[in-house]
Amino acid sequence: MCGRYYIDEETAIELEKLVKDIDKKLNPHNYKGDIVPSVAAPVITSHNQKLEAKLLSWGFHRFDKKGLIINARAETIMEKKTFKECLSTRKCAIVATGFYEWDKSRNKFSFTHKENKLMLMAGLYDEEKRFVIITTKANDSMEPVHDRMPLILSQKELKIWLNEEKETQNILTQTPPLLNRHTDMEQMRLEFF
Repeated sequence: MCGRYYIDEETAIELEKLVKDIDKKLNPHNYKGDIVPSVAAPVITSHNQKLEAKLLSWGFHRFDKKGLIINARAETIMEKKTFKECLSTRKCAIVATGFYEWDKSRNKFSFTHKENKLMLMAGLYDEEKRFVIITTKANDSMEPVHDRMPLILSQKELKIWLNEEKETQNILTQTPPLLNRHTDMEQMRLEFF
């Protein structure tokens, strides 16, 4: 679930507004387009209650060093050694315009936030400067395509997610907002006489 997302120009501008003192070396406009596992992308973290943007690579290394772990399930995250420490000390929000998902017939769909241009997906990062996206059970807008989806944060929840550990469990169990769903290939209906 959630193996590709994207950032457009407007989202890069929104990130600059949200993180006031963005490091000039981390120009979010350089990271537009599709983001796939293993590439570097901007994420939001917090240091001393202040939002920061960092450039991290998508995917934790697997223990056997054969591939990457790109997602973490919200329901089991507290039980997994790989994620447990990160959950208390290294939470982040992944910045996106939207994400892609494919249904069982391999039709590609894009999902965007209904109310905001900026989508914030809950995530974790490790000491190697790598991140994963937290996923949860699909809501009604996602379920026809896939049974999992990213855990979406509102802008109000962003600082709470990053800074208030006592609220972590509440956020992990919430249902994400409904999303816009679009595909370039709409189903054609043929009428036979």
